[in-house]
Formats: sequence, structure tokens, C-alpha cells
Amino acid sequence: MCRMLLAIGEFNISKIIDSFLLMANDQNETHERHLIFEKGTFKHKDGWGAAYLDETENWRMIRSILPIFEDKRIIELKDIKTNLLILHARKASQGKIAVDNCHPFKFKEWVFCHNGGINETIKFNDDYKPKGDTDSERLFYSLLTDINKNPQIDKTVRTNIAKYKENPEANIVLANKNYSYVYLNKNDKINYYQMKFLKEKNQLIISSEVLLGIGINWKKLKQEDFVTVDNKTLEININSNG
Repeated sequence: MCRMLLAIGEFNISKIIDSFLLMANDQNETHERHLIFEKGTFKHKDGWGAAYLDETENWRMIRSILPIFEDKRIIELKDIKTNLLILHARKASQGKIAVDNCHPFKFKEWVFCHNGGINETIKFNDDYKPKGDTDSERLFYSLLTDINKNPQIDKTVRTNIAKYKENPEANIVLANKNYSYVYLNKNDKINYYQMKFLKEKNQLIISSEVLLGIGINWKKLKQEDFVTVDNKTLEININSNG
């Protein structure tokens, strides 16, 4: 379980981080995970990670087991220059608290993060060697295994995730330097497993929750929407056909 976001273009990274910290600290939106409790009771405190493209369009990674809202390294991130940022704050459901279990995960040109849980065996090519013990890292390698066979990414992602019947909670962000992909799987916790997006000026943001103080024209993705973003032009395509 997690909070995550993707930011592309000319965004204010300091404001994005400040708002993301509120999300991770459970001080933003209300959702089903609160049950009878109040906001502030479902903190994403089991590590965090960031992936961003540097000026040479290479991925830079930061991962930590500390709560993101207590880790001083997040302040350093405010000073970087990038036009593509992925942030993830973890609430552990599978796997111990360890750096190797913190998202995002990276393999060659690909970066991936996940919100949800899969309680079934996840199969992937033997070329991939998981370093941690999460379902999320294994899902990443399963997706890459299938994408290598069929590069029609939207169809491949849908088909892959549809194999898992016991727990359908599987929102993903998958990106390389040219394109970013977001999939919102069908689920019964429509507020917690929501994804929302903002496209205005020269920025595009897709986030688990609305980022406070950033834009006003946020829109909800529908369940089973598959989003493809051209990282250079910010052109966005939303496939709702299922």
C-alpha cells in the first residue's frame, strides 16, 4: 500500500514534495483505509523512494527506509533539476522494511512503482533477479517479461494484471525516459486506490491524491483507465476500453 505520484514537464518540485509529504503523513484526503478512524491514522511510514531523470536523461534513484516525512534527504531533493519525477511512500503489506523493498524499482531503462497487493504466485523470466521480497518487485519483472514478448504495452499490462484473481488492487506507474504509463485497476476501495491528474501550463501530474496548493483542474481517472504520456510533448492518451 502506498501513495505515489508522477510529475512531468515544468513543475515546481518544492511544492510537489511539500504536498506529497502531507499525503504520506495521512493529512490530505479521506479514504476507506481510515475506516472508523480519523485522518492521520494511516501513515505511509515504511520507507520511500524517488526516481528522476537528470540533465543527461539518465535515471537517478533515492531510496530510504525512513518515513519520508522524517527523512532529511527529502529536503535535498527539492534542489534537483528534472522534468520527470516519480515519488513513492510505502506502507508495508508484503516484505520487511528494507531498502530493497522500497519503490521505485529500476531495471535498465525502466522504472516502476505499485500501489496494491497481489497474493498469488507471480511468474517472470529467470533473467530477472529480485533483490527484495515484495510482490511489487516481482510484478515489475512479470510485466517486463511480457512486454519483451509483446510491446503493445497497454494491452500487455491489462492482460498481465488480469491473471491475478485473489486481490485486484494494483495501480501502477511504469516509465522510461520517453514514455510514462499509468494503470488504474478495478477495485472496491475507490477512494484509496484512486489516481487523479492535472494537466495545465507546461506540467502534467498524476497522483494518488490531489496535491494541495498545486492547480485547480484536477480530474479523476476511471477504473481500468490506461494512461500513456509522451514525456517530451506531455501529450496524454487515456484508453478506457478495457
